[in-house]
Amino acid sequence: MSHCCNLGGIDRALYKRSSEDELPLIRPDEPSTYQCIFTCFKSAAHAPQHAGMPSEGYIRLDKDHQASPATPGSNVLPVELAQPFIGIAAGLGMPPVMTYTAYVLINYMLKDPRGPLTRENLQSIFRFYELPDEEHFRQVHVCCEIAAAAAIRAAFTALEAARSGDRAVVLTSLKAMQVGITEIMVEMGKMRKGCDPKVFFQPIRIPLGGWPERMGGVIFKGVPGMPEPYISGGASGTQTTTIPVLDAALGIGHVDGNAEFMADQDGGNLQTFAMSTKDSHIINAYAACVDAMHGFRKAHQAFVSTYILRQMPSAEQSQPAAPQGTGDRALLGS
Repeated sequence: MSHCCNLGGIDRALYKRSSEDELPLIRPDEPSTYQCIFTCFKSAAHAPQHAGMPSEGYIRLDKDHQASPATPGSNVLPVELAQPFIGIAAGLGMPPVMTYTAYVLINYMLKDPRGPLTRENLQSIFRFYELPDEEHFRQVHVCCEIAAAAAIRAAFTALEAARSGDRAVVLTSLKAMQVGITEIMVEMGKMRKGCDPKVFFQPIRIPLGGWPERMGGVIFKGVPGMPEPYISGGASGTQTTTIPVLDAALGIGHVDGNAEFMADQDGGNLQTFAMSTKDSHIINAYAACVDAMHGFRKAHQAFVSTYILRQMPSAEQSQPAAPQGTGDRALLGS
């Protein structure tokens, strides 16, 4: 476990599944608890035994995300970790499991605090392995989110302009959206340059898998009210809010998706506006955005195929059930 935080020694204790007496019980209301949040995430989800790490994690998983059957209690998180973990998660409004937010969105710092928000100036706060592939994997996702910011700003500008009937601003904003979405794909296309698919599949992907039902979940010892076991998928790029927001702005609906968000738009979405104007320039700009979103989805499916499906054993690939991602959803879903 590598990180940039000074945890007063608890980080060293978390390197091994040792006697619970060796760990201090940290109260969720103590300031030092917040320094511990990332270590709690890591120690709970970490699977170093087969990954060349020097010792074992608390939740022992094999390469198929299964709790170790040879080790009784291998899916139990001791009270010394469980209580602060649950307290921190509740305070942050996050589920007590590794998520995309924890692994990507709040897991970077600037090498030069006054420098630009660029790949060269990014550094992870923590990482599971001393592997450049993992650092690159995370940086690509951060850079995708940075690129997405321009598209999201343009989307909301376009929505405001649509409400006021300002066609010129809608047209300009739609063009900016299309450029922003394309830039996301450009950043995503850099993944292969520094992250080998085989290294991603094992070991990087392993600790991102959460505690789904197929591995028996996890038990948070000493935490009243928590389900036993607690079942949850883990971190996945599908947890980003970027794509649902852009879909909603463009009026691209999903069966289980963004109806609530779209209902809050007071006046519809950009699809409704574009079709109502009968302005060919606006309609074409809108269509270019939809095409760009389709291109992103195709690019993401290619990523899933290269980095996950092709890395699976042939027996798994031939199973009739849809393969599950680290977020415990079908890999090639919408």
